[in-house]
This record gives sequence, C-alpha cells and structure tokens, in this order.
Amino acid sequence: MELTYGDIFSTQDSLAEVLKVEVKASVGIKLAKMVHVLQDEIKLIFDQRNKLIEKHGEKVKGVVQVVDGSKKWKEFQVEINELLATKTTLDITKVQLPPDLIISPSILFNLEKFIEIEGD
Repeated sequence: MELTYGDIFSTQDSLAEVLKVEVKASVGIKLAKMVHVLQDEIKLIFDQRNKLIEKHGEKVKGVVQVVDGSKKWKEFQVEINELLATKTTLDITKVQLPPDLIISPSILFNLEKFIEIEGD
C-alpha cells in the first residue's frame, strides 16, 4: 500500500484504541499486524522529526524546541512538511471489520485508509 508519512503519522492516536475493540481472532491478528507495521513507521517518523527539532530548535528552559516565529521556524515547517509528504510503500492490506462492530467515528476517520467495513 502506497502512503505518505503524513497518512501514517495521523494514525498514532487511534492505533492503541483499535486494538481494544473486541473482534474475532482472525480479524484481531490482522489488526495487530497492521498496527505493528504502522507503529514501526511512526517511530521512524518521530526519530526524523526529533532530528529536525534538534537542527532548527533552540533551548528554552532546558528543552530544545522550535519556537513559532523564530528565524528557523519557517525552515523547520518546510522540512517537516516535506517529511510528511514523503511517499512510502508498506506491506499491509485493508482489514475488514464486521458491520455490527461498535467503534468510535474518530478511529474510523483516522484509520480509513487501513480498514473497511464488511459489505460496504
């Protein structure tokens, strides 16, 4: 599946939540595999983001951060946007979820590229 790092990064809040949903074991293992692949990619994205923060940031109260409006803010924004627009291919397929599953709309929204409802 071809995705951008932005697509992947936007899933981070919903990944743990989707694993709490009770489904048949055959669906659960597919969800677990999908989450595992996405979490590995999210770690890489965080590592790169942290490098950009170190590159463009300054120490504020002992913490390195890129201050909005600082000289390097615009450069940081350009580079982080380039990172998030970068395309990658992951070996995952959409997971079919049963239509009677109770799941929050925010999870469905964040994971819409990775899950489908059976029968749709």
